[in-house]
Order: sequence, then C-alpha cells, then structure tokens
Amino acid sequence: MNSKDKNINYKEKILEYLEEHAEARTQDISLYIGLKLSRTKDYLSELVEEGKIIANGANKNRTYSLKK
Repeated sequence: MNSKDKNINYKEKILEYLEEHAEARTQDISLYIGLKLSRTKDYLSELVEEGKIIANGANKNRTYSLKK
C-alpha cells in the first residue's frame, strides 16, 4: 500500500466518523483514527479544501461537520 492509499483511508475514516457524529472536534477525530493532532489537522484541512467537510468556529473551539 502506498502513502496515497493511506491518505484516502484516513480521510474515509474521518468522513465515516462525521457521518455518525453531527459535529466533532479535532481531538475526538484524532483519537478515532489513531493519528497525532497535527497530522489529523492536515487531513481535515484537505477535506475542507476538497469541499467535503465544513470547519465551524475558530481555533480551540473549532469543530467539523459534513457538508450538506
């Protein structure tokens, strides 16, 4: 499995988590997918850029949800 496959896998896990939870913090998502916060934030940023999820709020209060 190359690194691109792993990236897709983590993004899919994030999307699955957000399907089950209306809103989630970076910390909760990080624990669920088993990655460090910094790496999780990278994936979350990519998903926001791709238009798949929405970032709500700012900094420490930020949560993420699926784009409807």
